[in-house]
Amino acid sequence: MRRFSRSGTGVGALVVLVVIGLSSAFAPTLAPYDPSRIDLFNTLAPPSVNHWLGTDENGRDVLSRLMYGGRISLAVGLSSMFAAIILGSVLGALAGFFGGYVDSIISRVIDGMLSVPLFFFLLTALALFGSTLFNLVIVIALTNWMPVARIVRGEVTVNREMQYVESATALGVRPLGILFRHILPQSMPSIIVAATLGVAYAILTESALSYLGLGVRPPTPSWGNMLSDARGYIWQVPMLTVYPGAVIFLAVLAFNAIGDALRDATEPT
Repeated sequence: MRRFSRSGTGVGALVVLVVIGLSSAFAPTLAPYDPSRIDLFNTLAPPSVNHWLGTDENGRDVLSRLMYGGRISLAVGLSSMFAAIILGSVLGALAGFFGGYVDSIISRVIDGMLSVPLFFFLLTALALFGSTLFNLVIVIALTNWMPVARIVRGEVTVNREMQYVESATALGVRPLGILFRHILPQSMPSIIVAATLGVAYAILTESALSYLGLGVRPPTPSWGNMLSDARGYIWQVPMLTVYPGAVIFLAVLAFNAIGDALRDATEPT
């Protein structure tokens, strides 16, 4: 944390992310209006004292919808990455620790998944099974675990040759105990860095799917479907597209900057 605090970019990105996260988490308290409240007499209104960022084509308050939309976009990103971290860490740890046929099978599965056009796989899966929030999290997780598995496999392969592993083996510790209690914690810095970068990818994926109509469905707001709704008014009220696009940009940039700062802070050399 001391090394991370020396990174001005990382600290600044963390502040931005905290502001976005808190405003989304406490949206029911902070949002000035109900995000689904329609006012057909006040559509496409410019920013004013009553509506700081104006209103959309249905008269809904843009600021309130951005706050509530952040709850969905951030929840999908964090939940899907959490599931991907668990799946990738377990499979990568098993492959790196046991080697042999276990390593060969898991590595070929990883290579096979990486060779698939993942975005088209996402589109197909959501079209077949429905674009519910649960399905969205599961599908993004199933297409995002492979980089984590590769990182963990490499870390475990190196650490399994260390002397503390030989000592634990000599003391009679079971192989899975050695793996999950002694070796896998050594990989946590790399996993945390991969997680921050993965969350940024998941937010972009959810936004793209919602933009295409296969993510979160209206009237539930998310940054992606707000961007999709605003595209029909891009020449009339261009700021309707700027607001959700800017928030997506800031959130993804912040996660990437934090990932870079964490990578530098956890680098032993």
